[in-house]
Amino acid sequence: RYRYYSDTNSYSSIQTLTQGASFGSNISYIDDLFVISEPTGSPNVYIYQLITTTLSNTLDLYQTIAAPVGVTTWGTSTALSGDQNWLYISDIDNNYVYVYRKSALTDLYEYSTRITVAGLVSGDTFGYSIATDYYGDTVVVGTPYKDYDVNTANYGYTYVFSRTVQNTITRTSNQPFIPVV
Repeated sequence: RYRYYSDTNSYSSIQTLTQGASFGSNISYIDDLFVISEPTGSPNVYIYQLITTTLSNTLDLYQTIAAPVGVTTWGTSTALSGDQNWLYISDIDNNYVYVYRKSALTDLYEYSTRITVAGLVSGDTFGYSIATDYYGDTVVVGTPYKDYDVNTANYGYTYVFSRTVQNTITRTSNQPFIPVV
């Protein structure tokens, strides 16, 4: 992190975060939470919280989410909902996006489910890019290397998933993701 000094028109480093060799490959943030991935080596996704008080201005480690067993490329893409309740983490080697929900009891992200599309094959890279809306209800997942047919390689697809009906009355955490047609 850097601090800008307008009187000298210069920047000064105020904090450096380090982990493994691929740390920082993907960074997403909303307000005071920063999601930083380390996709290879010992694959982890780190969540840091910005703590700003009169005595402190640091990014503190909030939570570490280790890759599930068998996942070797974890978090090349991440997305965090605007309300910070939903976190999406890619597993492009296995064509999954893992869904985590912030617990109301522990305030930590807990595994909820994973999403995918039938018919994907190795190398399609489902989850290469991920985006979500404020409430995490709609998730858009890029799959740039999916073939269109046997003659058209790496055509690419983008899939849109909807978790709930878009109103606050029926917004729940246990409804499955359903592809939007």
